[in-house]
Amino acid sequence: MANSRGSFKKIDLLGTKGQTLVSASEIVIDKGRVILKGKGFKLLPHQVEIDGVAYMTDGIVPFKAVVTLSTEKQINLEVTSAASKTDRRDMLKVPTNAKESVIEVRGTGKNGKHYLLLEDEIQLQNLSMGGIGFLSNRPYFKNQKITVQLAMIRQDFVIEAQILRRKRQKFSLSGRAYRYCYGAKFLCNNEAKNRMLCEHVFKLEMLNKQNEDARNAR
Repeated sequence: MANSRGSFKKIDLLGTKGQTLVSASEIVIDKGRVILKGKGFKLLPHQVEIDGVAYMTDGIVPFKAVVTLSTEKQINLEVTSAASKTDRRDMLKVPTNAKESVIEVRGTGKNGKHYLLLEDEIQLQNLSMGGIGFLSNRPYFKNQKITVQLAMIRQDFVIEAQILRRKRQKFSLSGRAYRYCYGAKFLCNNEAKNRMLCEHVFKLEMLNKQNEDARNAR
């Protein structure tokens, strides 16, 4: 990770289950060395390899690093590997089988004034910073705007999305049949929501990878 101090907004260090152990917004980066400064940091074992994610103004960078110093106010890391920056438009897409809900539907027109409140349980297939793929028995239309509740992130987390495509085909998942498969993009300029979404996507990817590694080790 090159020295681009101004473009880094936050760095999180993650546990083996994808949970956030340390979060820092005061960051000094020099070649492969990363210094995190703050207060109340969790103490980490010396020379342990840890996963992290750097949140930038235009994407995220997953990385691995070795802890060379750990105090309550400062953590030094030596980066051992880092993925290419992932732009939000081509964000990491992770599979998920969570059941969520569409709670509002708006019209396909530009003003989007006509809307319908409902509670349509949908079956997610994948999630990314940019949108979702999901199954439903309800017909939605291209360009229609929907409000989705993503309780897996937080019970009150709702986000607006726009239908990009619909495929009519019989799908069966978790013992239930669905008639439609959809792709939708998120319409969200709320920084706090985008940060929560980004964190959840990355943690979900970490958990999926951990489960895959466990299966391969059997």
